[in-house]
Amino acid sequence: MQNAIKNVKALGSPLLDEAHGITYAFCTRHGGVSGGLYCSLNCGFGSSDDPANVRYNRALALAQ
Repeated sequence: MQNAIKNVKALGSPLLDEAHGITYAFCTRHGGVSGGLYCSLNCGFGSSDDPANVRYNRALALAQ
């Protein structure tokens, strides 16, 4: 579980940082708790991944 947290990478954009009133987030697929086919920071409820994993992955991404 600790590896899932420390491998999450948040990315920024200098252009979006200058824009006022815009909230944004980018992340990679590194980290996360999903396994098997979804072995990544899967944040999509449209997949067949366990919804509990997707919720946890989203929380990890938002914590960055």
